[in-house]
Amino acid sequence: MYNILKILSRLNEVYVKQRLLLVILIAQNTILSLIMLIFANVIITNGQINGELDYSQIRLFYNTAIIMLFLIVLIFAPILLSRSLNDLYKKNIIEHLLSARIDISEIVYAVYFRGFTTLIIVLISAFPIIVISFYFGGFGVVKILRLLGIMLSYATLFSSICLYISASFVDENVSTVISYFSGLVLTLLNIYYMNYFLNNGLIFVAYILFNIIISLILVSVAKKTEIFNA
Repeated sequence: MYNILKILSRLNEVYVKQRLLLVILIAQNTILSLIMLIFANVIITNGQINGELDYSQIRLFYNTAIIMLFLIVLIFAPILLSRSLNDLYKKNIIEHLLSARIDISEIVYAVYFRGFTTLIIVLISAFPIIVISFYFGGFGVVKILRLLGIMLSYATLFSSICLYISASFVDENVSTVISYFSGLVLTLLNIYYMNYFLNNGLIFVAYILFNIIISLILVSVAKKTEIFNA
């Protein structure tokens, strides 16, 4: 654990700086707030004109909000993790860490933890804004908590995929392209099956466990990939 903390302090020179992260959070949440408020205003205005809320508009609002959560993960996970290990490799940081007798596993877990926690900060900061769409009904507390669980486990899985891809290719451009393509496929599958995850408790639990298990496997086997054998 001590070595992992030392690696994390070293990675602060490579990853998103705190000021840049603050700018990203402000810009992201400002844009999301405007989208949510404009969408909500349209629904309320149309409801006042027609005498009742349009369910199809509300459903579109829900779906748009959920898609935006997935887009946040899809955009930021590759930025934070798809170039993580190969970038350290090119800068000879991995070689330096290994020469200091730091275990490969500790390097991998530190890199994953640094990128993943930043992604979760970005995702969690947006979640309360997205919840505005649930004000119109149809989404109880249970579904909101399930949605949060789905997004966190999805972020966990996609982050581990990006890390594994980063460790598998020396060329960081290749790893970035593959990460975005993998994320797009994964996002479309999750959106397609979202209703099953939200409305069925057993499927929801199975989904969470599956994502966690696959994530642990990917992070564990990342140390056996090309970056550490090049």
